Amino acid sequence: MLLLLLAACGAPERLGPGDAGVRYTLYETLRDEVAGQARLLRTDDGWSEWIELDVDGAPGASREATLRVDEGGVRALDAVHRRGRAWTQTGLAWSAAGFAVTHRRGLALRHVAAEGPRGAVVEGGDIGEGPGFGGGLALWAWLASSRQVGEIEAFDPYLSATVPLSVEVRERRGLVSTEGLVSARRLFVRTAAEGHTLWVAEADDALLAVDHVAGRQAIRDDITLPVTVARPQPPGVVERPLRVERDGVTLAGVVDTPREVDGPPPRVVLIHGSGPGDRDGNFGALHTWLFRELGLRLAQAGFAVARYDKRGVGESTPTVDDLPVTLQDLTGDVAAVQDAVGGGCHFLVGHSEGGMIAPLRASQDPRVKGVVMLGGPAAALDRILLDQLRLILAAHGLPASFIEEAARSQQAMLRSVAAGRERDLGAMPLGGKRSTDWLRSHMNHDPAETLRQLDVPVLALYAAEDLQVPPEQADVARALLADNPQAEVRVVPGVDHLLMPVEKWPGMGIYADPDRAVSEGVLDAVVAWLSRQPC
Repeated sequence: MLLLLLAACGAPERLGPGDAGVRYTLYETLRDEVAGQARLLRTDDGWSEWIELDVDGAPGASREATLRVDEGGVRALDAVHRRGRAWTQTGLAWSAAGFAVTHRRGLALRHVAAEGPRGAVVEGGDIGEGPGFGGGLALWAWLASSRQVGEIEAFDPYLSATVPLSVEVRERRGLVSTEGLVSARRLFVRTAAEGHTLWVAEADDALLAVDHVAGRQAIRDDITLPVTVARPQPPGVVERPLRVERDGVTLAGVVDTPREVDGPPPRVVLIHGSGPGDRDGNFGALHTWLFRELGLRLAQAGFAVARYDKRGVGESTPTVDDLPVTLQDLTGDVAAVQDAVGGGCHFLVGHSEGGMIAPLRASQDPRVKGVVMLGGPAAALDRILLDQLRLILAAHGLPASFIEEAARSQQAMLRSVAAGRERDLGAMPLGGKRSTDWLRSHMNHDPAETLRQLDVPVLALYAAEDLQVPPEQADVARALLADNPQAEVRVVPGVDHLLMPVEKWPGMGIYADPDRAVSEGVLDAVVAWLSRQPC
């Protein structure tokens, strides 16, 4: 009730369609598509925002939010989200006694009050549609204007608790605008769970852009952001085009080949993990460059390396929505790429899910002379998904009761998938029938049996800070490969699932850091091991 009274007693008037304000365009970062429009208006005691989302090219939802601040930080946040006739209202307000949270959907009202510090509301500030708090654009605008740098305390409304928030200035440079160059600073802001890049104008601390690698990006309409580019190709490597046709699917990519080599080089095929991976090992706005770095280094070491856009990504077709994808489909894609590159000596390098596909494919094809598993699960996927859920939620600070309830819900979902009862799953947030086909195909596959029978050389690397494929999988893999004298299992300290260094706060927030790079030690280990393998 407190928030509703605050809103009625002088909160800034909300923006609406067509009103004044600074204009932003919203993008889906994983798909690189326009997702909607936004306006942001500075008021006497805060900001107002209006967001309208495009769904399949038509307006689908809108969100209005007001943010009030004072010298102590955020004082109140109130948001209304509309989709058709349905609406949801959320809000936060602070008083001397602490904070109050309200959530109203239709006639249902939930109200929580507790002690809590003032500060930036992190994770709860959605940019656009979502079940949580709105006001994301306004919150980032306030944080940008506050000029706070370093480790600060912030309030997370989902946890109802203080969380550490890190704000770092990463670079200063000019950004191209319609009025010329704008001097700007780039910030990286993160908690354990969330990470964002902010571009802020040096002259007036105005928010120019905010980016989340797995969500939405907002860019002020007069600003052009710099493009992330890969490092130059070494002079000793030639990049040749790759195009594979199979069963209505086109796989496009490249083959990195040494410019000078005596005889036919051994072939290496790089195999993606789950998600929309491209030939460079990037996932939309999440740039790891893992496959590009491996391809170039292995080509310099004398290998011909095939790396391709996963079906439905980049230049590969059809789109992911047009065709169900199973473990067998993805394994068949690898086989088709092997056939396209030819030769009789192949090595397979798979990351994450690719680390399950590589041994499976090796068990089917005598051309495969060795396998590298990079964070490849040795247990069934349903077991991995449950461990992953618990690890990630715990790293993000969620209470044990919440984690166990989420685990029970996931187990129920997986049982329904295994039994073919998709209609029990409702909206299926994982992607509808395509996801259930994929999940079911994994649940019908026993990676343990594949590893147990594998008789080719194997290098299995696991990351000590991995929250997605727990490092304990190394013990499982070591036991399954015990009868294979050519198998080597290692745990790499200080790196996460992306094989990148983690210095503090393990969690998904660090994934959004654009300045991280794959560990040199991991790259060197893979190249050295493959170089020792005979054909």
